[in-house]
Amino acid sequence: MAESVAVRTFRLLEKTSGRDRLSRVIQYGSKFISWLLQQEGVSDDLIVRVKTLESSISTARKLFRLGKSFDHLRVAFQTIHLKDPIQRFLITFSKINRFLFLLFDHLVWAGRVKLLKVDTKRWTKNSARFWFLAVVCCLLRDMYDFFSALRIEQVRLKHDSTGAEKTLKNAVTRTICNNSALVLDFVKNGADIFLPISQLDIGSGLSSGLIGILGVVSSLCSLATIWNEALKLRYS
Repeated sequence: MAESVAVRTFRLLEKTSGRDRLSRVIQYGSKFISWLLQQEGVSDDLIVRVKTLESSISTARKLFRLGKSFDHLRVAFQTIHLKDPIQRFLITFSKINRFLFLLFDHLVWAGRVKLLKVDTKRWTKNSARFWFLAVVCCLLRDMYDFFSALRIEQVRLKHDSTGAEKTLKNAVTRTICNNSALVLDFVKNGADIFLPISQLDIGSGLSSGLIGILGVVSSLCSLATIWNEALKLRYS
């Protein structure tokens, strides 16, 4: 068992996506800690250090993501051929929006490191808008897939001869238990949706502590899919 955990840990750290998710946990964890320290009235020097850590990791992750936008564009060319029209639209549209989100995010990075003279605040908001649209599509896809799986489960219960309760509650429970990857993806996207909102005017009232916690939750969900690939939803 210990050997299996060690092997999985090394495999996770070998992957760029695994290291990125771990960095993301630290980034949003730092955001939460800096908010907590402010609430406790800790010295400004310590708060500045934690915020500097968060900002440094954020900038580093933007650098490591250079070119990743085209991975999403490549996947979009694949998903446009999916048979299910609802999945085809939602998944393809989410990938296109992620492509644009990361593309503008590259500009933000170039502005932060003074490589280009750009309005980083403006492009951060533009990037966040596409990020938000991408996550909305992912959430709608999760809900569509869940109700599709629920209908199948209801048909199974209808023809079940083992004496199982043929109620909606039982069908929902069985759907959740039999679709762990889908449930995990929904939790991840449910937490993720608030991150781009916090960068837009409509999310100005969200506390950095809440955003930090939600960022950690979504990052841990992503780490779980890298740790165990069976938990990863296709095209998520």
